[in-house]
Amino acid sequence: MFAAALLSLRYWILPKVAEYRSDIEQSVSKALGQRITIGAIEADWRGLRPELLIADVTVFDHDGRAALALPAVEATLAWTSALIGSPRFYSLVFDRPRLEIRRDDAGRFYVAGIELHAEQAGDTGIARWVLSQREIVIRDASVSWDDKQRGAPLLELPGFNFVLRNGFLGHRFAFKAKPSTELASALDVRGDLKRVDVGDPGACIGQVYAELEYTDLVAWRRWVDYPFDIRSGKGGVRLWLDLQGKTSSRLTADLALSQVAGRVAKDTPLLELDYLQGRLGASQHDGKEFEVFGSKLTLRTGTGIVVPPADFRVRWAPSGGEIDADGIELAPLARLAEYLPFPQAARARLAATEPRGSVRNLKADWTGDAEDPQHYSVRGGFARLASRAHDRIPGFAGLTGRFEASEKGGSVVLGSDRVAIELPGVVAESPLQFDSLAAQISWKVAPDRFDLAFDTLSFANSDIAGTLFGGFARGQGGASVIDLTGNFFHADGRTVYRYVPLLPGPVVEYLKASIQGGHSNDVRLRLKGELAKFPFDDPGSGIFQIVAKVTDADFRYAEGWPRASGLSGDLIFEGKSMRIIASKGAVLDVRASSVRASIPDLFHGDVRVGLEFRAEDKTSDFLRFIAESPVTKALDGMTESMSAAGAGRLALGLDIPIRNPETFKLAGEFQLIDNEIRTDSDAPPFSHLNGRLEFTESGITARALSARFLGGPATISVATRADGTIAVNAHGTATAAQIPRFWAGALLRRVSGAAAWQGTLTGARGRPLTLIVQSQLAGVAADLPPPLGKTAVEPMPLRVERVVSPGPPRTDTIKVSLDRTVDAIVQRRREGTAYVVNRGVISLNGPAVLPDREGLSVTGSLPYVDVDRWRELLGGEDGTGLSFSSALELNIAALDFGGRRLNDVAVRAGTSGSVWIANVSAKELAGEIAWRPEGRGRIIARLKHFSLPEATPGKTEEAPARDLPALDIIADNLNLDNKNLGKLELVAVNQALDWNIEKLVLTGPESTLKVTDGVWHGRALRPSVNLKNISLEVNDVGKYLDRMGYPRT
Repeated sequence: MFAAALLSLRYWILPKVAEYRSDIEQSVSKALGQRITIGAIEADWRGLRPELLIADVTVFDHDGRAALALPAVEATLAWTSALIGSPRFYSLVFDRPRLEIRRDDAGRFYVAGIELHAEQAGDTGIARWVLSQREIVIRDASVSWDDKQRGAPLLELPGFNFVLRNGFLGHRFAFKAKPSTELASALDVRGDLKRVDVGDPGACIGQVYAELEYTDLVAWRRWVDYPFDIRSGKGGVRLWLDLQGKTSSRLTADLALSQVAGRVAKDTPLLELDYLQGRLGASQHDGKEFEVFGSKLTLRTGTGIVVPPADFRVRWAPSGGEIDADGIELAPLARLAEYLPFPQAARARLAATEPRGSVRNLKADWTGDAEDPQHYSVRGGFARLASRAHDRIPGFAGLTGRFEASEKGGSVVLGSDRVAIELPGVVAESPLQFDSLAAQISWKVAPDRFDLAFDTLSFANSDIAGTLFGGFARGQGGASVIDLTGNFFHADGRTVYRYVPLLPGPVVEYLKASIQGGHSNDVRLRLKGELAKFPFDDPGSGIFQIVAKVTDADFRYAEGWPRASGLSGDLIFEGKSMRIIASKGAVLDVRASSVRASIPDLFHGDVRVGLEFRAEDKTSDFLRFIAESPVTKALDGMTESMSAAGAGRLALGLDIPIRNPETFKLAGEFQLIDNEIRTDSDAPPFSHLNGRLEFTESGITARALSARFLGGPATISVATRADGTIAVNAHGTATAAQIPRFWAGALLRRVSGAAAWQGTLTGARGRPLTLIVQSQLAGVAADLPPPLGKTAVEPMPLRVERVVSPGPPRTDTIKVSLDRTVDAIVQRRREGTAYVVNRGVISLNGPAVLPDREGLSVTGSLPYVDVDRWRELLGGEDGTGLSFSSALELNIAALDFGGRRLNDVAVRAGTSGSVWIANVSAKELAGEIAWRPEGRGRIIARLKHFSLPEATPGKTEEAPARDLPALDIIADNLNLDNKNLGKLELVAVNQALDWNIEKLVLTGPESTLKVTDGVWHGRALRPSVNLKNISLEVNDVGKYLDRMGYPRT
């Protein structure tokens, strides 16, 4: 029967199919629910299936107007058509159709001229018929979209190709179109719908895929409304749309866009992107559960902000939500905040904190409203996390670790390298840098309390290394309480100022400058109490304590004071105070047995440092301490020229305001133990000096210091007067035998015995230092020529006064008076450690007046001078070796020299270099005499007259001098035994004890005597003369003999 039907169809019905054209039109119209007309129809076979070739098909709308024209249709019938009594096509192909879609000004839509009425929503005949066909193909169609309501230009989509295949498992379709090149490249859309309900399109189940290899987003704005203000953007897009009926849908987009510009919201700046790449997606379920996700999403802005590839997924619903994220870099996202519709406060906070770092494996979930969740939990990891300090929230950088948190609490585990912690206003130098930081921190949240626990917190850098543990709590009233314990196994004392919180700026600078060394391997911290009360001034309000066992510390306790170095002991911060308690150390080279320093209040007002110093060491080191500290000013430099040998014990107390260290307070005492002290480099020492000195910043006091001075006992006392003058009073006995040990000179060796003396030394800051020593010299004998000779029993008052100017330049003036005979003044200047004479005068039997010229002068009058005796005592010293000029102006009634006596002598002498030049006037001679000291010396005399002086009365003949000078003498008149021998010219050279006479000339009015060779022998007790080469020329023998004492011969 089937074979008969097939044969009937092939040979009888199909050849006559044109005759059934109207029947076919009615059948198809009934199936589509639309009126259909066919211009021509032919039949053929495709395999075992009949095929209809239909031309000029017209589809009419409900108003009877032609809505769609199909030039050619190839329809291959399916055998199921015979079973159901309605045409079913195995394949339905439309060639080159043209489809017009438009929207009028009123918003009504038309497809192929057919208006889509709202009341026609339930008319699904065509749709059902299309989905009942096995395959529908549209080839090379032309589709246009005309939107009158937008006023957009006509959009043409030529080259439209479409394939729809329907089956028992679903409906698969694909179409391609070629928009104009300015809009996009070829559009490729594919779909696989498992279920389609034509009466309710929203109930479809399946997947739709679309791809545009290239598109211009701005060009499409004429026909498409974007959710954002897109100004530019080009690139490729791939879309996947998953449909699960009305319950859920999911849209996924792969983006590869460039030169994108747009605004996310009206009040945000224009965001310009060089590129936007990655995957974005969104989904919904039942219109209540939503999800947004991204994968490998990356972008770069025109300003250089780069968001590296990141993954995220956010799901939310009325009951709660979840967040998953990985590879999130915070810095670029924070910089993008100004382009996103964030509240202004959030933008300001992001700009101020500048978050940086990356978040890994972030997982969060919550129940209830996201703004006020009933429960939440979040966990994840982070690397190199950073944020600037803002609004009392600390800043940090370089944190790496993981965390967990919920509404009940949470924990953080850190394991970081190269970490910075920023605590502005809390520590002196922020941020604090750490080479490593590891921590386990947990917290608990209750309705009325927040608790933070540092289970372990360890850190290390070049300054400090150690661990902290403890907790922090904030109660309902807002009070913050901390309980922290720390142990540190390494600390550098030089950086302690960096870690003590809330120090005022001047205190920071003081600690930075003062603690210049030291380290500790044992530091303990205890911090407990309400933070608002830090540093816990009131007893019982809290504990703040740092105790460090330090070694080799250096403490510069005040500017201008020598530092305390090599300290070993405890450095303690407790409450508002700081203390140093050291049992070992040194100030300069003074070894200390105890050093205690304290700052009672580091945090409030005028900060003062106190120092207690105890030491036993060499007195010379204590003198150095005085010289290199402001103590020397308090003593007005009285110790500058002192030197010492021996030891002593010092107890010193200082109170110094760090802002004005020059206004220090000083109190101390120094115990001298068997010392030897010199007040000056050229002064005799006080030996075996014992006693105690007490001193303050305004003076010094000592009672009954005992010593030995110049071989005798001495007692010394020191006091400070009301006007600030320091007065040293001393008295004792000095022995003459000790004097030559300290002051060289032949004269002093002729002094013997001992005498009592009294002395005072006074001085004050900015005023001269005055030393006065007095003695009657009773008990001292001087075996010296007049006027200095004396016996031991007779007194001879001596007064020595030395005045040292405060300088600069440093000078002194010395006044010496001996009885009424000697009065001297000498003024000197300080060069290095020694004094050099500027000028001076020694006055004999008259008051001394300091001359204006430089050099040393000797003036006055004497009844008698024994030159031979003085030369004997002086050992031949003549004063020519002095480094300064000298002058003599003396009147002497009688002067003995060389066994002869000169009478009524007046001497005016001075030096020129090493040469003495004197004008001498006496009864026996007058003229100029010069003394040159080279070799044995040389006397050059130019005399007006010379008479041989008489022998010294009562003086026996003595051996001749053994050290004879050379002679160069010219005397205009030589008188011998009351005979005028004429003019004398004598040149003689000393040789051993003789004079070799090189020239001897006596010139008278009538004669000339010449000797060119001769010797004056001084070896015998009575010298003799041996003259050779004598010549005598006489013009008038009578007169010559008359003058020689032989008249009328």
